[in-house]
Amino acid sequence: MNRYKHLLGTFLLVIVGSFLQGCESSIEPITEGNRTYSIYGPLNINEAPNYIRVHDNKALLSEESTYPLDVEMTFTNLSSGEMEVLEDSMVEFDNVYTHNFEINMPVQFDQRYRISMQDEKGVSYDITSVTTKETALTVLKDSVTCISPFRIRLTNIDLEAGERLDAEVAIKVGQQWLWTPREMGRVHDEDTENLILSWTPYSISEFVFGPFDALYCDEFSSEKVRFRFTHIGYIEGDEQSDERDENRIQPAPDKQIVLSKYSGETEIQIHPCEFDGDPLSCEIHHDPE
Repeated sequence: MNRYKHLLGTFLLVIVGSFLQGCESSIEPITEGNRTYSIYGPLNINEAPNYIRVHDNKALLSEESTYPLDVEMTFTNLSSGEMEVLEDSMVEFDNVYTHNFEINMPVQFDQRYRISMQDEKGVSYDITSVTTKETALTVLKDSVTCISPFRIRLTNIDLEAGERLDAEVAIKVGQQWLWTPREMGRVHDEDTENLILSWTPYSISEFVFGPFDALYCDEFSSEKVRFRFTHIGYIEGDEQSDERDENRIQPAPDKQIVLSKYSGETEIQIHPCEFDGDPLSCEIHHDPE
């Protein structure tokens, strides 16, 4: 009898399981409560307008799937209290469609800006973007030989807070400037917030061509080395948000990225003796460092 009941129970489970599998394709999950958005875009300091792109992560990036967003976006300078309600427009880049919210307020150095978004379902984000201080650039040695290092000092670089400094250098071969982001040396002083970067012209050539095919300075077609940098701000945690509010979603670092940036550049002279065909004439200029 017990065996009969066991077999009957197993049979009923199989029937019910088959029934549920047959209906599985007609069951759709409720997703409105899990709505998420990507919010991203650079804030170019001292430029206007700037743009913040917003994308509903559950929508495709095609024109047909990019519907109007029923959201309110605001941009607030937390130091001055000035606030701007942002206007939405749908834009297309290389067949990718998204929404651009225009910021007409000038973005300034050393400020905290809050980007706030709320949709019709009450889903909201708060992002605080911290802009960098203005960077002063100093070339500590502006005339070098092929194998002597030049050093560049940049000020107000707070790497500990989350800022970033991206730098590139280039040599010219033929008609083309060849750039590399690799560095020979990088020293950051946390107390003074100074960053010193260094290269030799030959080390740049090694980074561009590889150690076995590097060119010496007399094979370059310019007596200059070019340097450029981008100083990038960071996103601050939102201490004011109410963690008990289930509709307030803390932004994920890879989805909510609105960072300030500021760029600069300069040139460094390669000593003319490197181009006169007599390598011995440069020996007295070699830097022992």
